[in-house]
Amino acid sequence: LDMGAHGLVWARLVPNILCLIISIMAVQSGFRFEFDLEWFKRLFKFGLPLYGNKLLAFAYSRADTLVIGYFFGPAEIAIYEFARRIPESIEMLYTSFIEVFFPYITNLFSSKQFERISNMVNHANRLTAFLGGLAVILSFGLGDWFFRVFFSEQYLPSVPPFIALMVVLIFIALDSNMGYTLVAIGEQEKPLFINIIRFGIVLGSYFILIPMFQVVGAVIASLIGLAVVNPLNVFFLRRKQVE
Repeated sequence: LDMGAHGLVWARLVPNILCLIISIMAVQSGFRFEFDLEWFKRLFKFGLPLYGNKLLAFAYSRADTLVIGYFFGPAEIAIYEFARRIPESIEMLYTSFIEVFFPYITNLFSSKQFERISNMVNHANRLTAFLGGLAVILSFGLGDWFFRVFFSEQYLPSVPPFIALMVVLIFIALDSNMGYTLVAIGEQEKPLFINIIRFGIVLGSYFILIPMFQVVGAVIASLIGLAVVNPLNVFFLRRKQVE
C-alpha cells in the first residue's frame, strides 16, 4: 500500500516469478540454448491465432471506455470503471481455473477420450452458470450496500452497470470454457474467428446503445456479442465430437 502503483506492479510480479521458479524445479529438466527452425515454425503457426486473439481481447476490453468518453466524458468513464472493477477481479481469479482446465482437456484429447471431454466441459459450464447466478443474485440484493461500505455513496450510479456486468461475466466464463477447449483439441484458429465476429457486433452495438443507455448500453452490447457467438463455440466443438 505504501508503494502505490509500484506496489501493485511488484505484487503481481513477485508471485509470477515464484511460480516460475517452482515450475522449473518441478520439471527437473536441464536448460540449454537450442534453436530448431522446424519447431519454431510449428509453434509460430499454432501461437499466432492465440496472440491475435489476445490483442483482439485487449482492444475489445478498452473500446467501450473510449466510446463512453467520446459521447459523455470522464464522469461516465469513472462510473463505468468502478462498475467493472469487481467483475474484472473475479475474472482474474478465473484464470487459475483455466490453468488447470486447459492441460486436463489437452491430456484427454491426446487419448481421444471425447466423452470425458464432453462431460468435463458440460460440468464446467453448469458450475460456471450456477456460481455466476448466485453472484448476480448477491450483487442485485447487496450491490448498494457493498458500494456504500467499500467505496462511497458518490459511486452508487455504478451499481446498475455493476449488476449487469456480473451477468456478462457468466457469458465470458462460458465463452472461455469452450474457447480454451477448442484450443486444447487443436482448433486454435476458431476462437480468433469467433472473436472477430464478436468484436464487430459489439463495436457496432456500442455506437448504437451507448448514446441511448449511457454506461449500461456498453454492458448490453457486450452481452449481445457474447450471446450471439456462444452458439458458434458449440457448433465447432460438436464438429470435433465434443457434445
